[in-house]
Amino acid sequence: MPPRPRHEMPDYFRNALNASGLMNAYLARPPYQQNDYIGWITRAKLETTKQKRLSQMLDELKRGGVYMKMKWNGWSRNTAQNEIIQKTADFIKQEFSDDTSGHDWWHIHRVWKNAISICEREQADLYIVELAALLHDLDDWKFNESEDETPLRAKAWMEACDVDPQVNQAVCQIIMNVSYKGAQVENKMKSLEGFIVQDADRLDAIGAVGIGRAFAYGGYKNRPLYDPDVENNMHASFEQYKNSKSATINHFYEKLLLLKDMMNTATARKIAEGRHQVMLRFLDQFMMEWDGLDLE
Repeated sequence: MPPRPRHEMPDYFRNALNASGLMNAYLARPPYQQNDYIGWITRAKLETTKQKRLSQMLDELKRGGVYMKMKWNGWSRNTAQNEIIQKTADFIKQEFSDDTSGHDWWHIHRVWKNAISICEREQADLYIVELAALLHDLDDWKFNESEDETPLRAKAWMEACDVDPQVNQAVCQIIMNVSYKGAQVENKMKSLEGFIVQDADRLDAIGAVGIGRAFAYGGYKNRPLYDPDVENNMHASFEQYKNSKSATINHFYEKLLLLKDMMNTATARKIAEGRHQVMLRFLDQFMMEWDGLDLE
């Protein structure tokens, strides 16, 4: 069977989702449903038919658990959970809107969307995955005075939103273990939902976006671009990694190039292969220019 054609989202479609406050509910649906909704609505020949189909989609997104008038249990959430996800996304967008370290709202947005896509294939609890993806940087050790990742703010936020205590605990466990803590430090993530969020976060640390983020963070921390006299350090403890002040190019060898083989899910491993190659090509070109070899 040939693959479904991919449809671009028309402006009127996007405007309807935004106006109804259902964009996040739409983006939380599996990619095939997103694509099918667009194709089905845009194929309508009459304007009245198009509007009728658009209204049906909005109604199904609002109710949850329905797709094309059929019962759909895959990722159904109740209205309260949908509202919590929307509220959390709005909160995080505001909290990280001014970040210049590469950990801004758009980083979190990409992690969120990557996590949803991976979750579709891995069949985990989407509600936990989305909350953890959205909140994963709120207590990041790099940006708080305690320099650890005890998720005090994330926990308090979920309590204020009346998130179920078991869900709160599961999300906090993910946040505490999501970050990379050194080349030789054991990954303590245990749950499938945690593996998915961790993979989504690590995918955003590699490839073309990862390259850009690495230099953004290096500039934010006033680190040199490259120092050939400084050797790479495969950190054996979180303390060593946390206190490292190595140049940005070292960061590729101390972390970014290692992430491909640290992915937890088959979905992420496949994506990481291509992004890893992007970094290798970049480093080859960087070293060639550093040494002036492209002038010969």
